Amino acid sequence: MPSPDCIFVHAADLHLDSPFVGLSGRLGNAFGDLAVRASLESMGRLFALAREHDADFMVIAGDLYDGAKVGVRAKVAFLQEVRAAAAHGLRVLVALGNHDPVDESWYRDGELPENLHIFAPGDPETVSFLARSGRRVEVTGVSYRQRRETENLALRFPPADPASLSVAVLHANVGGDPNHDSYAPASLDDLTRLGYDYFALGHIHRQAVLAERPMVAYSGTLQGRSMKESELGSKGAMLVRHSPTEELSAEFVELAAVRFERIEVEVPDGGETALVEAMAEKVTAAQGALGDLSGLVVRVTLTGSTDDFDFEPEFLEAAAQALRDRTEGLARPKVFIESLRSKVEGHLELSEVALRPDLAGLLAASALEAPPLQADLAALAAGLRAGALNTSTVKALREIASEGLLGQAELADVAARAYRLAIGPLVGTDARGAR
Repeated sequence: MPSPDCIFVHAADLHLDSPFVGLSGRLGNAFGDLAVRASLESMGRLFALAREHDADFMVIAGDLYDGAKVGVRAKVAFLQEVRAAAAHGLRVLVALGNHDPVDESWYRDGELPENLHIFAPGDPETVSFLARSGRRVEVTGVSYRQRRETENLALRFPPADPASLSVAVLHANVGGDPNHDSYAPASLDDLTRLGYDYFALGHIHRQAVLAERPMVAYSGTLQGRSMKESELGSKGAMLVRHSPTEELSAEFVELAAVRFERIEVEVPDGGETALVEAMAEKVTAAQGALGDLSGLVVRVTLTGSTDDFDFEPEFLEAAAQALRDRTEGLARPKVFIESLRSKVEGHLELSEVALRPDLAGLLAASALEAPPLQADLAALAAGLRAGALNTSTVKALREIASEGLLGQAELADVAARAYRLAIGPLVGTDARGAR
């Protein structure tokens, strides 16, 4: 393969100096110290990646900072990295997003480095320059003017110049991801029809390649910050190479200092010691599979079925602390147990539950009399006994209502109690039990 005629880095959603909300206080001083450094350490790795590969430029697709009130520490650290990058011939081009819009700008009180370009709001602007190889590059981008940008900014972008390596930069929700605010909403077709060689996106915190030719990609956030689904797993940036034969390839590179993971552990037989050892084994395996990270934050969820333990909050917290003690000595990355949760089901004896004068008892009794729905009703009785309202609960209630396996008086009782548990609308009943 011929040597690339241009190399660049695509990053987004650095959220520099962002706090790990709700975690620093619970996980102790060691985590607090790590959290304070995490986003800046990840940024340092980002610029090191660009230097290592002699990148021609870097694009940052929004949310460089977490908010308008930028800490001195974060601002100084970023501008120092940019200035140091100038010695390596690296340009840095930033399109501001909803967390760092132009109207709340952080850069007006000082002179910017010459190798840093902040795209203006309004109509996208294009910056042209030559890569080290002599290849002409055009980078087109636009910044948010205010936080709540509801316009489809992609419609403002001009068509790409086919004579240049063309890169577009935008902070946007492409395809209507329901887990993120609908800022600068656009369709994938809005982007691909413009003909840019690479469309660098920010806002969605999970890395994803939406299209290959032309390439449209989210780099994801640089550093996860919580146990939200979008913050879990590998976080980093895209390293993009363009060859003289017009081939373009993009490689995701993990750069986060701290990783967030959820781990499920099936509860074993053998008592509390076996339980803690089973959890520690899974956590150790996850920790050992990681590279050069500073920290691993883990939420452990117990699964399976047992009557050996009473999984009340007090027990779970005590078991979590035992797991913390057990994993405290693990080498880098340092492990932090965020919490221990349970999805464990007890071994249900229907005949015993059927004697109870409550909804669980009513359903258990019905299960004994209705073999076709015995499994569903048994699971429902167990769930209600544990105070769980989930999809299995809803499914079983729907079955009861639709199959007519309970008498009208019993069905009315089930419906009324279900309604009081705030799931009546989900099973097609009202407070009086009407279907």
